[in-house]
Amino acid sequence: MVRGVSTENAVQERPSAKGTPSEDPTGVYAAVDLGSNSFHLMVARYAGGRVHLIDKVKERVALASGLGADLRIDEKAQKRGLDCLALFAERLQAVPDARVRVVGTSTLRRAKNASEFIDRAEEILGHPIEVIPGVEEARLVFVGAASVLPSRGRRLLIDIGGGSTEVVLGEGRQAEHTDSLHMGCVNFTEGFFPDGKISPDRFRAASFAARLELEPLSREIADQEWQEAVGTSGTIEAIANIAKAADWSGRRLTREGLFKVRDALLEAKHVDSIALPELTEKRRPVLPGGVAILCAFFDVFSLDEIRPCDGALRDGVVEELIGRDHVESVRRATLDRLANRYDIDLGHAEAVGETAVNLLDQVASEWDLPLPFSAEILQAAASVHEVGLSIRYGGYHKHGCYILDNSDMPGFSQDEQKLLARLVLCHRRKLRYESFDELHDPWPQRAVRLALLLRLAVRLHRRRAEAVPPVKLSVKGNKMKLRLPDGFLQEHPLSRVDLDSEKKRVERAGYELKVK
Repeated sequence: MVRGVSTENAVQERPSAKGTPSEDPTGVYAAVDLGSNSFHLMVARYAGGRVHLIDKVKERVALASGLGADLRIDEKAQKRGLDCLALFAERLQAVPDARVRVVGTSTLRRAKNASEFIDRAEEILGHPIEVIPGVEEARLVFVGAASVLPSRGRRLLIDIGGGSTEVVLGEGRQAEHTDSLHMGCVNFTEGFFPDGKISPDRFRAASFAARLELEPLSREIADQEWQEAVGTSGTIEAIANIAKAADWSGRRLTREGLFKVRDALLEAKHVDSIALPELTEKRRPVLPGGVAILCAFFDVFSLDEIRPCDGALRDGVVEELIGRDHVESVRRATLDRLANRYDIDLGHAEAVGETAVNLLDQVASEWDLPLPFSAEILQAAASVHEVGLSIRYGGYHKHGCYILDNSDMPGFSQDEQKLLARLVLCHRRKLRYESFDELHDPWPQRAVRLALLLRLAVRLHRRRAEAVPPVKLSVKGNKMKLRLPDGFLQEHPLSRVDLDSEKKRVERAGYELKVK
């Protein structure tokens, strides 16, 4: 949603000749994972209560390798990514739009010119792209791993990607602790082995840097227990395959097997000289960084072995495309957690949300506000619009925006989280319409209109405890006409003052409000 349309695809069920997930989950689904090292496409069919994989494509794009010191993705890396997506686009043509989800991870979270790449990528793919926060990536990875593993107690999950490493502690499909660390096989290889040379000193420095990243996390979950460690992603899978093929490990990657792989790298002295079974040419350039990070995990968490797992981010995305109810329950749990932590007046928040959605229903078509997504995001904003009151009444809308911008919000994409924060910022006082400028067309205008509806709902509920009778709102372009029950303004002088003030505030944003 800061890319606007991308979030719409994440939560809106659009009509399709083949049905929508909410009507009939049976059918074909697709997930695209724009990773920092590789891009992945997964196509699956849901039938008979099971997910059946029907196609999987993986291309090493090395997007993170093109991320310079200025945090901009260079043209060569962008072209590799776009060429890959042109191949994916052909495969996606047969999948209904509502059953496709495309997510971006670490490099697209960090790159200053991510929007430039995303614009070009969306044009090629024909689908919106969501950039998801690290903790949301971790949660989805955990869901993906759980979908292919037997339920067997609590797990510590490790996913070493190209630009970040996700760590999750949980049980079943429930992630209890999620973390995303800024270290991956690409950025560690480039940072510590930039010319391909591998020496004991360089390896020691890389492993020490990884340990520094892991120590705070280790202390945080030191008193937790888990039955097994699970490793997802290409990095751990590649290391495990090498160790198994060399007869250093079995199906699980052992400490002995991992450190024999490390010793083989040190003996090779250069990535071009690495001679290990099952090592692909695409994996070779980034292997040293991945091995250094995994060695640090084994040391910090005193691991004896790790279980490689095929389930990953793409699997989690498909699982949640099929099980929309689960996504909604995660979002609801996130909002409830915020409400409890910041002592939000739930009754008032719910009343404001109902009125805001009632107003939306009357103008959604004329104002091009897609349903049901607009209703869901508006209701979510209403439920937390007073989250900043726990800090201080003065400027609480600004405090609320800061809280939402900087909180972990499982179930919400990075763009959804940003839009929520800005709707809360704009629900009172000055209508900061410029705060939506980073959205891409047509979402800047849509977001301002959602903010206008939320503002009206808040003003109509000024008395808080008193129910608001049905009101009518009609719009034509940027002109709004609010019709209130006879005598309402006389009986609610505060609301009259608020609405008179609102007329002036919306006028500065290019809108006209008439109240009758």
